[in-house]
Amino acid sequence: METAGAPMENIDIRGALREGLREGLREEASPISRRLAEVKGLHNNSIRRLERIEATLDSERNARIDDLALLVELLTEGWRSLNVRLARIEQQLAAAPQHQSGDVYHIPRAEAS
Repeated sequence: METAGAPMENIDIRGALREGLREGLREEASPISRRLAEVKGLHNNSIRRLERIEATLDSERNARIDDLALLVELLTEGWRSLNVRLARIEQQLAAAPQHQSGDVYHIPRAEAS
């Protein structure tokens, strides 16, 4: 049998149960939210560090590319200079009088008496 006070008592039990659940969730969720905030902070810190590493790698790569370009330029200029020198030597050799191979020069001998 239901008494007149039973519906009111049922409402109080439900209210107490709701309040207990809310309090329990708050106590359990608070450390989780702190940990989540900490994880987000660490995540953002990691992203900043990775961006710095990426920027450093980009600048190092650009420096190596500049070094390589300078090396190629130096090698190219060296070969050009060598070609000019060889052309000049070949031109001088072409302008010089040609000796025929096979010319024999006799050295006078002293005659024995």
